[in-house]
Order: sequence, then C-alpha cells, then structure tokens
Amino acid sequence: MKKGLLLFFFLIIFCLLTPVVLGEQATDLPPEICNLISAARPRGMIVNALQMQDDQKRENTLVLVENQNQLELFIYQQEKGVWQEFLRTAAAIPQGKYDEVESIRMSISPQGSEIYAYRDVWGQRAILSDGLWLHIWLEDTEKVVESVTFHWERGTLHLKKYQYAPGTYADIEGDRLIFSNIGDDYVETVMRTINTDIRTLDFYALPHYSNRWQDPPLLQIYPATFETDQRLAVYVGPGTQYPRSGNGKGVVSTNGQIDVMGEYSGYLFIRYDISDERQRYGWVSQEGLKEGCTVPPIVFDEQQQETLITQCTLTDDPLCSKASLLTLKKGTQVDWLASLDEKWAFVRVKVNGKTWFGFIPRNAMEIRVG
Repeated sequence: MKKGLLLFFFLIIFCLLTPVVLGEQATDLPPEICNLISAARPRGMIVNALQMQDDQKRENTLVLVENQNQLELFIYQQEKGVWQEFLRTAAAIPQGKYDEVESIRMSISPQGSEIYAYRDVWGQRAILSDGLWLHIWLEDTEKVVESVTFHWERGTLHLKKYQYAPGTYADIEGDRLIFSNIGDDYVETVMRTINTDIRTLDFYALPHYSNRWQDPPLLQIYPATFETDQRLAVYVGPGTQYPRSGNGKGVVSTNGQIDVMGEYSGYLFIRYDISDERQRYGWVSQEGLKEGCTVPPIVFDEQQQETLITQCTLTDDPLCSKASLLTLKKGTQVDWLASLDEKWAFVRVKVNGKTWFGFIPRNAMEIRVG
C-alpha cells in the first residue's frame, strides 16, 4: 500500500517537471491531467507530451505513456475549463514491433511549415501545414523505424502517412494508397479506401509495403487456327450454362479474325470485331479449332475477391463501345481473375443467381493490399 502511494506521488511530481512542447514553446503539464493519467495508468511512465488546437478550435493535450512495455496515446480536451479524456489508444500507434527502438518522439508541424504529404509518380507533393498535423515516430540510433502522421479533420485525428520499416512509406490521399521506398525509388499507387480514424485504427493491420498486393495475370493472345466456314455461338462464360452474348444472339464467324486468350473448362476466351466501332470478348467451344491446334490454358487468380466501391458497368467491350452487359451496384463482390491493362480488370460476378464474366474499371474496386 505504501509503495503504491509513493509511486502515485512520484508520478505527479514527474508530470509537473515534464515539458510539454507547443511549437518552440514549453509549458507544464496541467496537474489535472497528471491526476487523470496516474489514475488510468498508475504504473505508467510519461514519454512525451504536447498541446495543440484541433480543427474545431478546442484545446488538446496529447500524452504518450509507456505502460508494461506498451505505448499508449492519451488525448485530453478542455470543456468549460475542465480537462476530460477524449481518447486513449495503443492500437493506432506504432509499438516498435519490427525493430529495436532507442527513442520515441511526438511533434506537431507549426503553421506555415512545409510538409511532404505524399509522393507519387510525378514526384513529391509539398503542402504547407495548417498547424493541425501530428507526428509520432520511433527511432533507433540512426533512423526512424516506424511512424504515423495524423491530421485533425471533423473533430478527430485521421491518418495521412505511415511507415512500417526504415525508408518505406504509405501515403493516404482520398481513395488512393501510395507506397514508396526511398532506397529503390519504388512508387506504386493503389486504389484503396481504408479506415483512417484514430479512434478505430489498427496500425499493424494496415497494408504493408513489403506485402503489397500484386496484379492478377495479364491476358495474353495466343496463336490459334479455326476450321473455316463455321459460326460459333458466343457466351458470356465458359459454357452453355452461361447467358448467350448479344442478347442471346452472339455468334462469330471463323472466316474472320479471332484473337484467342486461352482455354478454360473446354472453352476458349476470344475477342473479335463486330463492326468498326464494336468488339466483343466472349467464350466459344474449343471444338471449333482446327485439328491438331492446341491453346494454352488461362491461368486465373481464383483467390482475389474484391468489393466495388462505386456502381459500375460490366462490359464485354472495354476498349471500344464499352457496351453494358449489366450494371453492378456498389458493395457487389467480384472475383478479379485477370487484368487486361492498367485500367481494366476481368472479373467473375454472380447477380440474381447467374454468373457473368466481363470487364470493369479497376478503380471501381476496393483493392486488398497486404
């Protein structure tokens, strides 16, 4: 009991002597906050603290506390002259999981200072701080090993940048996740909407640069020869159990040019011209091939399931007319089987009990990363 009281008074004295950084100024940590922290974490040790105003013009005191080998961020807000706890989180901030940590720092970017908020294929994009930026980073003797950068928006902190390992970063700009690596000058932009609210954020569940998602395979054209003077029925999937293309009338003549992208379940995935303004991708039976002609199987990614973040059109003609097979609603799940190019994804989707194959814009999907 005596030891507990001694520790309590020691923590209060420690708090009163701890400087709180506000830009280049320093002030004492309010005694009321020391009392709140000592009550919440009686065995904790204050690592760093600062004061800043949020976007709602409220005064905030932010305190990093180390407690039983875990780092926690406490945020207190002043309401009618009384300090109250707004937030406490360990999940949203780095803990030094992947590297040895020598020091822990927390700072804000003073108003008007320059911030490199993100870096993309056009280079680094610099913005000026509005004074609402918070940075927490863990360092060893030579480098930053893990870090997070938050910005006050709509009354809470939102993640804008994070670092899992030295030299590797992820910047968040709307629905874009921009990975970069200083060492190999790597930059990749991925369409992905992630949770950025510090109140529900899990730092170690964020997409990782080293585990970043890889594209499904690109569709390729293979040489193939068909028996002449045939008219082959074209389907939206590999078999007669799928809807017929062209409103039930889809057909291709083997006397014209047919591009073949491989075989799947006994059917060939093809592309052909209907007119100067209209192409069609579809499926025909491989029985139409000339005797002795074989086509390699298509290797699909059968594990990549994505969710649509916006309504979009499923089409069998992505490069010309973009004619609609059907409209897919936001929230629809699709299997991303392959890629046509950087803009178009080839997917399989089930709608009203029927399975369809076709193309959708890549940016219509919430792409899983890591």
